[in-house]
Amino acid sequence: MHIAEDLEYWEKLKEKLLEEVSEFNKDESIEELADIIEVIDAISTHKEFDRNEIERVKNEKAEEKGKFNERIILDES
Repeated sequence: MHIAEDLEYWEKLKEKLLEEVSEFNKDESIEELADIIEVIDAISTHKEFDRNEIERVKNEKAEEKGKFNERIILDES
């Protein structure tokens, strides 16, 4: 066991996110979704992303492209 330096930690976070998404694809459970959110929280903290700024960007994109919960699918052209 060791404490990761920034670059190693960042690489591990990205790997972990892919791993957790893969696990969610196999087992669509609340536990697997919680694991994804945990990794996203760690990424947000590591990258020093402001939660309010994330929400602002998310809302801008939703206004421009719609929301997933509206079931809008952009067709490829």
